[in-house]
Amino acid sequence: MGPAMTLASNFFGSAKPLRTTTYTSGTGTFTPLVSGGRVRVILVGGGGGGGRGIVATPTAGQAGSGAASLLFEGRLYGTPAYAVGAGGTGGASNGASGTAGGDTTLGSLVASGGALGNTGSSARNTGGLTGEATYPSPGIPGGSGGGAGGSGGGNVGAAGSRAGYPTTLKASTAGGAAGGGAPGGGSGGDSAYGAGGAGGTGSGTTATAGTAGAGYGAGGGGGGAGPTATGNGGAGSGGLIVIEEFGA
Repeated sequence: MGPAMTLASNFFGSAKPLRTTTYTSGTGTFTPLVSGGRVRVILVGGGGGGGRGIVATPTAGQAGSGAASLLFEGRLYGTPAYAVGAGGTGGASNGASGTAGGDTTLGSLVASGGALGNTGSSARNTGGLTGEATYPSPGIPGGSGGGAGGSGGGNVGAAGSRAGYPTTLKASTAGGAAGGGAPGGGSGGDSAYGAGGAGGTGSGTTATAGTAGAGYGAGGGGGGAGPTATGNGGAGSGGLIVIEEFGA
C-alpha cells in the first residue's frame, strides 16, 4: 500500500501545472515538488495481448482487452512508488494465448491491465476494471477484446468494444476478414487512451497476424487462421502515468 492520498475535486481553477511528469514504462519513486500538494493524475494499465489461432481446425485467435484508466484529483503525500503496466505479448506459436497487460500504480492508486486473448474462444473477454484501493470512485473500464471467428466456415472475429467512457471516443475496429473457409481473428478492445489492434485475416492457404494496440492500454488483435497456417496475436500497448502538479 502506498502513502495516503485524499480526494479534493474542483480545486484547480484556471491554474496551469507547475510541472508535468510522464511515465510510459518502468518503475521507480516519484518525488513531488511539495508534499501534500495539489495534483491531477492519469493512470492507464497495459493492454492485453491477442491469441494465436489453431491450424487445421482452423480457429482464429481471440483479441486482448483494453485496460482500465483512472483520473485522480487531490493531494499527494510522501514519495509514492510507481509502476507502469507493460502491454501483454501476443501468442506466437500454434494455439498459444496472449498474456495479460500489467497494472499501473502510483501509491495506492491502481488502473488494472487488460485481459489476455485466448486461443479459439469465440466469446469476448472482459475489459480491464479499475482497482478501488483507497480511491472512492470508479475509473473508466477498458473495452472488451473481440472473440475469434468460429472453427472453419470462414467466420469473422467479433469487433472489440469501446471503453465505457467517453462513448464518443472512437469507433471500434472490425474483426479480421475471412475467406476460403478460414476464420479471422477478433479485434482488440479500446482503452480510454488507445485503439485496439485489428484482427488478422484467414484464407485457404495463408493467415495474417493481429496488429498491436495503438496509444496506451489498448488490446492486441487476435491472429487469423487457415487450414495450413496461423497468424500471431498482436501485442497490447503499454500503460501511462501523467502527474500534473499545482503547488500547495
